[in-house]
Parts: sequence; structure tokens; C-alpha cells
Amino acid sequence: MDKNNRKNLLHAGIRRYRTNFVFWLAVAASVVAGIYGGYYCRVSHVGDLDMPALIEFFIFAVLIAWIIGREYEDGGFHNKVIAGYTRSEIYGSELLLAILACTVLFLIHAVVFSCLNLYTFSVITPGVFFGFFFGFLLANLAMVALFVVLAFFLRNRFAIIAVLILMVYGLYFIGYETVDAVDSEQYILDYDYELFEDDYGNIIETYIEGTEHMVENPRYIGGPRRTAYEILSAVNPCGHVIYYSWMTYGLYGKYMKGWTQHDSWENFTKEFVYDGSAVAVGCACAAAVFAALSAAGLPCFRKRELR
Repeated sequence: MDKNNRKNLLHAGIRRYRTNFVFWLAVAASVVAGIYGGYYCRVSHVGDLDMPALIEFFIFAVLIAWIIGREYEDGGFHNKVIAGYTRSEIYGSELLLAILACTVLFLIHAVVFSCLNLYTFSVITPGVFFGFFFGFLLANLAMVALFVVLAFFLRNRFAIIAVLILMVYGLYFIGYETVDAVDSEQYILDYDYELFEDDYGNIIETYIEGTEHMVENPRYIGGPRRTAYEILSAVNPCGHVIYYSWMTYGLYGKYMKGWTQHDSWENFTKEFVYDGSAVAVGCACAAAVFAALSAAGLPCFRKRELR
């Protein structure tokens, strides 16, 4: 890629983003998503970080679809080819611009969220912080690469938006099912139970102390199906976000209502367990997915007829 061509495309692309109202709407939406996520994690029963992340995916989808779709509709890509830019230069610059724009949105979301949960920095180590930071960031970038590839494959921005939003919903549903299945243990603790009638005539079931025993988990999936679920979980960025959010439950007032007070933090942070190896594997998988999708988009764009 010629350096001057790349610089010209990037400068023009930055102006396109900076002067587009959808980008500034995306900035405002990221601030709102950060506030929602930060507040929700402080006052809800559990810290569901996957929902704020899902909202951010929708924001990315609309922004990328709008910017790239408009270039198709206005003949921007066609004009750039006529002006002497190669398709690889055009694709590379658009991918980089989308990455930069969405990274900015991700950081805005993360900063706003963190400002509402500053106490977490006092109970986690720098290694845990950077593990989650890069885990979420790489999962977001993998989604960005997917959105860019699909946006280049389609033409109409509204069609792209619809497809990308449906894609996010689908990947989230698949991620939830696969991560939940893979995270399930083969055997779980169970008790013997007995029934008794309380003073009001209600029949209540209660467990019998001293009858603990292990039973096979009905949700456990083994064999080739488990291998397939593990692969789906590894390549799905939504699955990474869901798993990381589940891992952070112990940091956000589990089973508590109302704004979490300082004297309560030690009680529920004891439940926090950080699996560094799982986060490292997730980062590696997300980086591999990002690289594969980024490379796959160029052949697709080269085959597209521009007009």
C-alpha cells in the first residue's frame, strides 16, 4: 500500500467520521451505555456486563453500516478506484478507520463505566484489570472486523444495519447457550429433601443436612457435541463477553439491592474468582478471529462491482 495513498485515504476518512452526525450520536450513545452499565452493576443483583457490551455492539453496527453503506450509495468507492486507489488500499483504510472509531467508542464506554465503579480498582490487581480490558477490547475488535466484512459484502446501509443487528442477536444467543453448556460441570452437589408443613399450612421442601452427594448434571454436554460447543464459544466474540461478565459477578453487589456501600465491598468481592488462563485463551482466540475476518474481507471487496 502506497504511503501517500494510505495517508490521503485516512485523512479523508477521519473527516468523514468527524463530520457525520451518526458518529456523534454513537459517542453520545456510548456515554449513555457506560452510565447504564456502571449504574446497573452497582444497584442490580448481579453485574451483567454482557448487556452494556451488547448495546455497544449495536452502536458499532449502526455506525459501520451507515459510514460504509453511504460510501457505496454515493459512489465513493467507485470514485476512489477511478482516482487511482487500489481496492486493497480502500479496504485497508476503511477497516482501520472502523477500528479507530470503535476503539474510541469502547474507551468512552469503559471510562464512564469505570468512573461509576472506581472501588473495583482497590480490590483487583493490575494484571486482572488489564486482562479484562484487553479481553473485552479484543472481543469488540473481532466484532468490528465482522461488521466491516459484512458491510462490504452488502450495499444498502439500512439493509446492512438490519443484518448486523440480527447478527448480534444471533451471536449473543449462541454465545449464551454455548458458554453456559461449556461452563457446566459434569457432576454437581445435591441433597436429599424432605417436606414439612409450616404454621400457616404451607408445604415447604427443605434439604436434609449431612446428605450431600454428587449427581450428574443434566445440563452437562459431553462428546463431539461438547467439542463443537467449545469451538463455537472460542470463535464467538459475544461468547467471550458473556464469559468475562460472568467472571466479574463477585465484583458487583451480588444479591444486593440499592447503591452498594463501601462497607459491603469486602463481603461480595470474596466471591470474585479470576481465571487468568481462560482470559488469555479468550484474548488469543479473539485476536485470531479478528485477523481471519480482516483478511477475509479483502477478497470479498475485490469481487464487488462498484458503481
